[in-house]
Amino acid sequence: LCVIQILKKKKEINGDKSFSLLYFEALALHGLGQETQALKIVKNIIRIRPHFKSASSLLLEWETDK
Repeated sequence: LCVIQILKKKKEINGDKSFSLLYFEALALHGLGQETQALKIVKNIIRIRPHFKSASSLLLEWETDK
């Protein structure tokens, strides 16, 4: 999670790379038990980038596991 925060601050991280970092941040947060925050991130990714299939699949998996 710390590495993700550092990478998010780098100026060369933009576009799809920034969404990938958010995706991995959501995975990390979910793994740490912060499901609400993780879901919020994934839903925002999908809202902005509906073609981000990994985020859509992850959201479906998490919502099915509830």
